[in-house]
Amino acid sequence: MAAYLSRLHHISLQVSNVDKVAHELVSRFQFNVFAARRTDRAKQLALRRGSAVFVVNERPSLSDCGAVRDHRDAGCVFGTHEHYPVDTVSNVCFEVTDVPSASRALRDQDGCEFLQPPAELQDDRGRVTFSIVRSPVGNVCHTLIDSSRYQGPFLPGFREVSSGCQGADRSRCPITHFDHITYACPRSSTVHITNWYRRNFGFQRFFIDRSAAVTLFKITLKI
Repeated sequence: MAAYLSRLHHISLQVSNVDKVAHELVSRFQFNVFAARRTDRAKQLALRRGSAVFVVNERPSLSDCGAVRDHRDAGCVFGTHEHYPVDTVSNVCFEVTDVPSASRALRDQDGCEFLQPPAELQDDRGRVTFSIVRSPVGNVCHTLIDSSRYQGPFLPGFREVSSGCQGADRSRCPITHFDHITYACPRSSTVHITNWYRRNFGFQRFFIDRSAAVTLFKITLKI
């Protein structure tokens, strides 16, 4: 049985310079920095434009990465922390209504690897439940999260950021939401990847250019 996904929650980026990437999103695409998390090992900024949310994580050094997997010890919460030599998308996070139930459904599927079993994080604004699975695309994982019991600006550990660091003329780039996500995949991997998303997340395959064999997935999400 596939896990039921309610909506796309956010997309995480692992980068070498979080301030530079955030500046580009603000100045070029008029995203707003609305929440931040800073520790001695991590720097994370959350940026929003419409319903589109990016979380930009400063990539940890090789010495900090090690074999860290547990969210309680990791520098960046709600994701994984493998070291990549270049800036990359690292996490496509989906909201679900029941993380334990969705995780059990995925655990029953062959070929679904958990990087973080269901866990909770909380602060004085509430709590969230989440788990993390590895995708069939090497540098991307998927966090499944239930934030319905959280009333803070974003997620536990993030503080609200004032409106001082915002984009200028918002009419120049009228972004409202994420329309789609594209993977650039190795040759001959398409069947494996499409089957994984169909089996685990209930995605449906459809063609946009049959002559070129270009395909997309679609899924009905409850907003």
